[in-house]
Amino acid sequence: MKIPKEKNSVSRPNLIRHFVLKGLLGLWCVLCLRYFWNHMGDDSYIFFRYADHLAQDNSLNWNLQGASVEGFSSPLWVLWLGLWGRWLDVVVLARWTGCFCLLAACWQIVRQSRGSVIGVFVLSLVMGIQYWATSGLETPLYLWLLVSIVPLLSPQVNEHSRLSQKIWPWIALGALGVTRPEGPVIVLFLVAFRWWQDKRCLGMYSLLPMVFWQIFRVYYFEASLPNTYWAKASGDFVSRASSGFGYAGWLIVPLSLGLWKSKEKDVWMWLLPLMLWCIVVFGGGDWMWHHRLLVPIFGLIVVLAHRIGGVMMWILQGSLLPYVMSPMMIWAIFSGLWTGKTLPIVEYQEGNLIEVSANIATVMKEVYPSSHRIAVNHAGALPYFLSEYEVIDMSALNDVYLARLDGGLHQKYDPEYILSLKPDVVVLNSFVDPKSKNGVYRPDYWIGETALFNHPHFVRDYVPIAQSWRRVRYGGGIASVWLFQRRKDL
Repeated sequence: MKIPKEKNSVSRPNLIRHFVLKGLLGLWCVLCLRYFWNHMGDDSYIFFRYADHLAQDNSLNWNLQGASVEGFSSPLWVLWLGLWGRWLDVVVLARWTGCFCLLAACWQIVRQSRGSVIGVFVLSLVMGIQYWATSGLETPLYLWLLVSIVPLLSPQVNEHSRLSQKIWPWIALGALGVTRPEGPVIVLFLVAFRWWQDKRCLGMYSLLPMVFWQIFRVYYFEASLPNTYWAKASGDFVSRASSGFGYAGWLIVPLSLGLWKSKEKDVWMWLLPLMLWCIVVFGGGDWMWHHRLLVPIFGLIVVLAHRIGGVMMWILQGSLLPYVMSPMMIWAIFSGLWTGKTLPIVEYQEGNLIEVSANIATVMKEVYPSSHRIAVNHAGALPYFLSEYEVIDMSALNDVYLARLDGGLHQKYDPEYILSLKPDVVVLNSFVDPKSKNGVYRPDYWIGETALFNHPHFVRDYVPIAQSWRRVRYGGGIASVWLFQRRKDL
């Protein structure tokens, strides 16, 4: 009887310390979520437009009329938002879902790190984790599902785990197949690995979601790959790889160290983040800031570092230092508790573009009927606020023809094609301040817009309206939005 008492006397202080550390970590996560809560990216509204059409019209179309196109990168995210879109605001739902997924990912990391909160604390300091947590994109969901499948990479099945702990990784693996375009690669890799290890057929069920979606994709969208693949990951391979190494090259150091220092039975685990790193690099990286596509790899590094332990664990987690928040940002998050301040608009990637887009949409609804066709470059917030209008996406994500042109991301444009569609209104951007003395439109924003503006048919057929909109960019710079309408006598 003395032994249990001795164990309790030793474990009680540890238990108290354990809960205190978890409580402090939870408070820090809540402070971060509160500070970044209002941040939303323009690209998130692409999901919201599809989800809105799914909820209101039972269709997965960019436009309510015309050919269907898969212009989103996460089927699961769109389906989830569209499922509740009839009753809930999809923007608010996306924020809360992202918050839940991030907290669920943190819980998974703590559980797989044998209760240690150190890894989650290190991960919570990474700027990209917080920046994209409630931004409306599928990033937190992707992180949660990825860290959930790590147990499947163990050559030995944990027979002492509860049934739910055995089944959940397989469910997460199945969901991964329809969460990101690279998801099917992960699913096939894990299913093949488990089949090779123990010949269990449970992994076969994880193939079903991606197989069903692929069948639906071919039938509904009449394509074997999502349109976002053609818009983002096609083009010159050397240019893509060069851009990708500039985006994620540094991560090869901790990934190689982890592979080298792993025990024989854990080597397979490091192949997953290494495989994802290759996909990101040879896919050309990403134009969005704070390493959005690397956030899931960061989570895997933290989990797997704890499996190695010792000094190497600290070295691997220290490799994330280039991605952590600045001391000024950390202080701003803490001080926001009593000042009430949140992430300032000048820290948003597109500044106040979403707010300006809402204002533009209000004016356009008053002037132009919903039968009008609109051409835009920033095909996110404005098309969402004009959900019932037909919108031409000049940036190619939601246009089959443009996505298959030569060139990499944001290098695909065809002014003659846009003009052949005869848009009633064309939305163009500029870095000129409309309130300045020389406040007239200048084609200096994007090569596709410049080519369109300089096309002789555009000069002949389109005229600017009197009103323009001034918007704030990241860092406090100024940009502007201008509308050009087709001449009424045409």
